[in-house]
Amino acid sequence: MFLALITFGSNYEAKSNLVKALKALNQQVQILAVSPVYENPAICKTTATPYLNGACLVKTSLQALELHEQVLRPIEDSLGRIRGDEGKVKCSIDLDLVLYEKQVLSTPNLQLPAPDILQYAYVAVPLGFLVPDWIHPITKQTMAEIANRFSQQKATFYHQVEVNEAIGASLRDAPRTLLRFAIAAELSAHTLSTMKPIQPWHWRKLPLFKLNGAQVFEALFLNFRDVETLQGRSPQRIATLLESPVTHSTHLARYSICAGSPRLIEGQQRLWTPPLGDILCFLRCLLNSHQDEDASMKAQSIVPSELPFTGGWLGWLGYDLAWEIEQLPQHKVDPLPFPIAYWYEPESFAVADHQQQILWLAATDLAQLDLMQSQLEQAVKQRETQNLPQDVKTTPVTCIFQMSQEDYIAAVQQAKKYIQAGDIFQANLSLRFEAHTPFDSWSIYRALQQINPSPFASYWQTPWGAIISCSPERLVQLSGRQVETRPIAGTRSRGATPTADEQLAQELISNTKERAEHIMLVDLERNDIGRVCEWGSVKVDELLTIERYSHVMHLVSNVIGTLHPNYDAVDLIRGVFPGGTITGCPKVRCMEIIEELEPVKRNLFYGSCGYLDWRGNLDLNILIRTLLYTNMSDSTSEAIVWGQVGAGIVADSDPQKEWYESLQKAQAQLNALNLALDISAKYRQ
Repeated sequence: MFLALITFGSNYEAKSNLVKALKALNQQVQILAVSPVYENPAICKTTATPYLNGACLVKTSLQALELHEQVLRPIEDSLGRIRGDEGKVKCSIDLDLVLYEKQVLSTPNLQLPAPDILQYAYVAVPLGFLVPDWIHPITKQTMAEIANRFSQQKATFYHQVEVNEAIGASLRDAPRTLLRFAIAAELSAHTLSTMKPIQPWHWRKLPLFKLNGAQVFEALFLNFRDVETLQGRSPQRIATLLESPVTHSTHLARYSICAGSPRLIEGQQRLWTPPLGDILCFLRCLLNSHQDEDASMKAQSIVPSELPFTGGWLGWLGYDLAWEIEQLPQHKVDPLPFPIAYWYEPESFAVADHQQQILWLAATDLAQLDLMQSQLEQAVKQRETQNLPQDVKTTPVTCIFQMSQEDYIAAVQQAKKYIQAGDIFQANLSLRFEAHTPFDSWSIYRALQQINPSPFASYWQTPWGAIISCSPERLVQLSGRQVETRPIAGTRSRGATPTADEQLAQELISNTKERAEHIMLVDLERNDIGRVCEWGSVKVDELLTIERYSHVMHLVSNVIGTLHPNYDAVDLIRGVFPGGTITGCPKVRCMEIIEELEPVKRNLFYGSCGYLDWRGNLDLNILIRTLLYTNMSDSTSEAIVWGQVGAGIVADSDPQKEWYESLQKAQAQLNALNLALDISAKYRQ
């Protein structure tokens, strides 16, 4: 079976003829979805009646020429279309095959992709609305990018007409809902089967009692049987914590979000792991399947509108999503067990407002709310300091790096050659390490939280293992239409005394190399969000500030903008992913070089995790300072942990210094694993 896109148009008894044409078409192919229908003036005759135009996505077993000659032309003939009537005032029906899989074809009767896609708004706009992520086989642009060329024209001579329901109602075997981004209806059909409206939440407002996010999560959702008993090997319960444990920045540390296991609908978990190739389309289907939620859900008067998450989905996007966004070479394998993408809708969750000291509980039934409140009250009564791993020197553990020092230095030198040749300005090269540990994942997370509190920390219990992250960096946030990205570039060790610390901070902020590298990456981020933001709205509201963490300090900036009305959260992800600070500049060429020089695929490392709110809000971190944790075989009580650290390489980088900077960034993670970072550690050759 093949996917194809067909455009349709009529300016003579248009509504009636379009319905007849689509009914006839649906008898010979499977219509998966229909775009909105637009009215636009006739091109050939200024006195002609305006046209109604749209597009539909179909699935067929026919080849392209067969579809064109055996289906579309006979339908046109049956509705009175006369060949060669393009210049006439009246046109009963026009059906054109414009895209067929990735096929490029040129015959006297059919050209694929159709040239009209690049020439006319009445073709490009419906396609951009229906299948924005479909890539033009020749120009390599997405349909959304092509449609956006006509945005100015669309504002003056396009307006959507209300015939969608009439057309949709005529398609007995097609979806009744006209999905905006329907390409995923075919590629992710298994996910759409459970996409039903979110059940309205029951909410409860409680005092926070000065609990941090980890304490709330531990009381409500943590499954201790999974994290305490490695010998049990039972599947881990699904639970998530998105925590802001830092205390020095109210703006970044106001909220923590924690959630339990996925909702069940008709016995199916609302949990998805879409494969590479349809991840963004899948997210669009999730988001757009809830655009018209019940008024009862939207009228949650008890819940303040500024609450960042009021229901939706939690999940991650691995770095390898980049292969869905860009045309990149694939040289390396991925040995890790975690899926590239993972999203789920929780059955219950809690949002802690640390500034107001309020805890918001949400659940799909009142009994669950009562249970959550009872668990929380018990936790407050029994609250005590968490026990962190002790006796750091008593458990010998081997740390294995995926590259030797010599291999890493050679990779840095090769990256510098690319810089000297003019391919790139800067690249981020990373180094993966692996270790075994007897400690459970939650204890490691709590240790990291104490050693290295960061504003975008997270902990995930999943069927594949645990994700333990103390990330200091936000990839992107969307709140309403306001976009924010917060790049970090430039690192120094912390000083032993306040005076030494301040001297190091001043040296970092005044260092010409660090400033140049940082500003270059800020400009990259400005360009990335500028792709989807309103013209003139992108600004740098914070430039070259110092943020301090346990072992290191960073140069940080903040870039803001206003999302263009034609775009949504998924367009924003496409525009900024992966973060420029963990690839380099220019981004695509750097990703090609990273694939060449690093020994394995990055998997989740340097991807993102966070939430997508049903209102369209989004907040994603960058998965740096992150550990991936999974149990080993049943015969051992140990678990295996992977981490990844890196450094930005520029023209005058010292390869030896970059190696030590990477090890320095691993220090806090290794401390939490009871590892003393030793440069003489065993290397994997």
